[in-house]
Amino acid sequence: MAVCGTVLAYLFWNLGIKEIGAANTAVFFNLVPIFTMILALFTGLEPNPVQISGALIVIGGVILATGSYKTLLAKLNTKSFTNR
Repeated sequence: MAVCGTVLAYLFWNLGIKEIGAANTAVFFNLVPIFTMILALFTGLEPNPVQISGALIVIGGVILATGSYKTLLAKLNTKSFTNR
């Protein structure tokens, strides 16, 4: 099970590098502890407030580093014009 998961992770990582480039792919490596925390929830471990706040900071950093906030702002701006 570990070998298959490792091989799949390696293949998906290389696919990500091919699609969006090495610099943008490296930003997503910061999400590994967050997914580990989510998987720990399935075993019954509850995260403490410091872990949750750290996860929110990391997610915010990934959004800022990838420029995804520009897409979100553009969607919000188009919705505000259509509602008037």
